[in-house]
Amino acid sequence: MTEGVVRPLAAIAWAITLLLLSGGVASAATRVFTDPNDSRTIDIRKAHVTLGRSLGVAVEHGGRVRSGQRYVFWIDTRRRNPGPEYYAAARPNGAVPTLARVAGFGDRTKTPKSCRLIGGGANPDAPRAVVTFEAAGRCLGDPKRVRIAIHFLNADGSSADWAPAARRFYPRVHRS
Repeated sequence: MTEGVVRPLAAIAWAITLLLLSGGVASAATRVFTDPNDSRTIDIRKAHVTLGRSLGVAVEHGGRVRSGQRYVFWIDTRRRNPGPEYYAAARPNGAVPTLARVAGFGDRTKTPKSCRLIGGGANPDAPRAVVTFEAAGRCLGDPKRVRIAIHFLNADGSSADWAPAARRFYPRVHRS
């Protein structure tokens, strides 16, 4: 095949892969949650949570992204278990986010969960202040519903902001 044919085919294959991972527009449910302006450093303003065959979280924030800050996503996938089952953490311009199983918010052991289909992070050069996290549903046990809590930490490890509040979840997002 010539290069003029291979490049368009590669672009189409990549688009199909992304569509399959996301579950497509029709099968994904999205909820947008707002958070008050309540932090002086890096303030969480809005969370977009999408659940289809994968989970996607995009967090809009006020404040400047700085090296060393950490963004933590607590994920509740089991209705009968009141706390989070998963913990995901990322740093600005860092490597792929880490994903771990947890027994709750206070679990310091965080059992690492291996999954190649996760991504996200924060780009300080982006035109909008956004932090993202994505994970294929199979990385999280293919949940039918999720609740998310978001925690931003300063470079020194101190808490910058929680959304919706410390150790609290937004309402459930149900997969369509």
